[in-house]
Amino acid sequence: GRKEDVYLAKKEIVSAAEHFSQIRAARKQTSTSISSNSSTSSGSNTNLHYNSLIYPSTST
Repeated sequence: GRKEDVYLAKKEIVSAAEHFSQIRAARKQTSTSISSNSSTSSGSNTNLHYNSLIYPSTST
């Protein structure tokens, strides 16, 4: 392709990668803060339930 098309495509890919990296970081931060706030076994169960909401199973 033309150099400008390649440049624009690369720019979009990098932008998307940064966007998803921010989402992953935010999810990790939220998960970590919830884990650090719970010290009982019921808190652990809550964390597992919360994580399953964020990372739904892809199996059908």
